Amino acid sequence: SISNSQASPEFLQALTSLRTLKFLHLRGVDIPANSIAQLSKIKDLSSLFLEGSQITDDHLAGIAQIPQLKELHLTDTRVVGTEFTKLKSLKSLEKLNLSSSRVIDATMKELATLIHLKHLFLTSTKIGDTGLKELTFLTQLRSLSLTSTKVTENGLRHLLGFKELEFLSLGFNPYSNNIIKTIIKLPKLQHLD
Repeated sequence: SISNSQASPEFLQALTSLRTLKFLHLRGVDIPANSIAQLSKIKDLSSLFLEGSQITDDHLAGIAQIPQLKELHLTDTRVVGTEFTKLKSLKSLEKLNLSSSRVIDATMKELATLIHLKHLFLTSTKIGDTGLKELTFLTQLRSLSLTSTKVTENGLRHLLGFKELEFLSLGFNPYSNNIIKTIIKLPKLQHLD
């Protein structure tokens, strides 16, 4: 893990010589939006962690040039989601962590175009009922974290659109015991947090 530094174009270029690198963790690293696409030269890169960095929607076009990416962590970044559709080209992307990012309901429609997603983490975001409804197009979703979001008890009815859901996290939300009426209708649920 490389932490709390500035990634110059030269630094990123040097990283590309690590052709067999599979996991790259750049915590808190500031990467210029016009340079992040250089990481596409790392042919085996399947997991990219950019937590706590200054990543914005402007970076998503560059990230989209890493076609083999299976896992993308944008936790605690400045991503709002206005450019999520640029990630559609990532057919292998199965896991997306947007916890503590700036995503909002209005951008969930764009996120729902990432139809190959199986794991989505929205912990500590401003996602609410409207955003959750938009996400029901993610029919392959197996894991969903809605801990500390604005999804209301009434909005949980949209969970019924996730027929493959196995893992659900709803912690730190003010729900009553009535949510069990919705949860028991999730046919494949194995883990409830």
